[in-house]
Amino acid sequence: MSYNPGIPVSGQTLGSSRPQVQGNFQTLDTTIATNHVAMNQANAGKHTFTEMVARTTENTNQIQTGTVTHFSKLLGGITEWYFQREGTGVASVPAIQMSKGTPSPLASGCTFLPGGLIIKWGTFVATTAGTLVTFSTVTPFTAPPFSVIVTGVLNSTTQGPNLHLQAFPTALSFLCQSTLGGGINSYYVAIGI
Repeated sequence: MSYNPGIPVSGQTLGSSRPQVQGNFQTLDTTIATNHVAMNQANAGKHTFTEMVARTTENTNQIQTGTVTHFSKLLGGITEWYFQREGTGVASVPAIQMSKGTPSPLASGCTFLPGGLIIKWGTFVATTAGTLVTFSTVTPFTAPPFSVIVTGVLNSTTQGPNLHLQAFPTALSFLCQSTLGGGINSYYVAIGI
């Protein structure tokens, strides 16, 4: 049954509109119970989860003082979550991207930070000839990372590994070289968008 906002019609008695009024209450109960605790249970009306229809643009409404908003927006074929701080009621406040792609909590993985930053990490073996390290394709960088930090594991008590990037990193990879002989077990952390 669908909700009928015109019930009761002017001049209609309660007895004649009872089925439509009951139908409206049933529709409201079903709608609320979709993602809330049902009205006849403890914690009635509280959210069990939140669903948002994806927008194609940012929220351009003027956010009033004392209020915030969150919404979902389609970005590159994926629906992402955004948060918007309170405004002054005069101009729109830029939205902050709260999700980006899929986190990958593995030994070589990636995650994201609010605002759209991506952090990737992993291990590799640095050689004197140079080692090409390819970033995970899960939530790929859209541009070369802002920073790549490499750290090697000490191979002796007197000298630690000397690692350096051989060129600026790309959105897909970086090239790292060790000035010591043999392979050096190494770690990297890269930050970008």
